Amino acid sequence: MREKWRNSSRLKKTCIISGGVIVALLISLFIFVRLNTYQPLPEATALLDEAHVEETEDWLKLSTELTEGRLVFYPGGLVEPVSYLPLFEPLTDEGFEIYIMKMPFNLAILNTDAIEKLETTKSDDVPIYLSGHSLGGASAALYLAEEPESVDGLVFLAAYPAENSDLSAVDFPVVSITASNDTILNWESFETSQALLPNDTTYNMIEGGNHANFGSYGKQDGDGENTISREEQQTTTRRIFTDLIGK
Repeated sequence: MREKWRNSSRLKKTCIISGGVIVALLISLFIFVRLNTYQPLPEATALLDEAHVEETEDWLKLSTELTEGRLVFYPGGLVEPVSYLPLFEPLTDEGFEIYIMKMPFNLAILNTDAIEKLETTKSDDVPIYLSGHSLGGASAALYLAEEPESVDGLVFLAAYPAENSDLSAVDFPVVSITASNDTILNWESFETSQALLPNDTTYNMIEGGNHANFGSYGKQDGDGENTISREEQQTTTRRIFTDLIGK
């Protein structure tokens, strides 16, 4: 009987220790994510006060008189979604409704099917496009490899599909936008991944741009120096996107 009590006591202690270790790891992960998350610049946060910008638990929505289409965007890893408001807000003047999705711990890989929260599909009167920056682009590709019928187009920003995201047979247009001074993008993997995309994928290089300036969150560790302004890089990015719609 005493031996049984000892075993039970040891089991309880083991459970308590294991639980404590798990809690400590979760707290450490939370602190790491908070300390390493890129925060939006003032010009990005200022746009939250605009009447057509709505923030919910799941996304930032930029409303407009919808005429051209919906764009759903997956942010880059450890980047606050507000950081992409300056990139996309001007598109509302051209009739695009924008959804910048919020992700767990600001990591899109943890919620690749976030687009499904919109409950909006290709059957609507207007087309829907999916886009993502860096890890957000890879996460969008993971989703579309399983649900290729759910969108009318895909735009990568400094991103490429992972090995398990074969999109070579999709029938929607795919656009890849990169920047010449981006030293965060793995260029070797970027070249290899092109076999996973349709033959008619459009590739665009923004000369003088870098990885971080697709968003508005300042300099990113390990990134190259930009030789064009953030505003110029984002203007060029929007032009390439609207060219896709024109096609």
